[in-house]
Amino acid sequence: MIWCLLLFVLGVSLIVIEFFLPGGICAVLGIVLLVVSTGLGIAAYPEHTFFIIMGEILGAFAGIVLGLYLLANTKVGQGLFLNTTLAPADKNSGQAAIAVGATGVVLTDLRPAGSIEVDGKRFDAVSDGDLIEEGGRIHVLEVHGNRIVVEATPDE
Repeated sequence: MIWCLLLFVLGVSLIVIEFFLPGGICAVLGIVLLVVSTGLGIAAYPEHTFFIIMGEILGAFAGIVLGLYLLANTKVGQGLFLNTTLAPADKNSGQAAIAVGATGVVLTDLRPAGSIEVDGKRFDAVSDGDLIEEGGRIHVLEVHGNRIVVEATPDE
């Protein structure tokens, strides 16, 4: 009985140690010790097989949870997690800063997607279906979020 418990505690401990000394060896040895502990426990107390197996599984799970908890609360572990927060989004977040009806110039061919420049700012845009060549003049038809639909301005 004492060997079953000793191997169980040692197996769970090796699983926890694996979080601090990664490489797989401690985890594999821990799992092997848990399996041996299970075998010895079932051999000694066959009428309690279900409870022994469930105890071993819960012990392995507890070892993993404990390892994650300890890792997250150590100085080394804190370097693995991002502790910054994002600033609140603007109400126009994701909305292109361009007005319907604005005019500009095509920077790359729109076939149908490409880049345009309006008021000195560069935007990604799509044409209304026609090819608009680089250097062509455009005006904005629609703005949906950051999707800008443009059409060629007729040459005057």
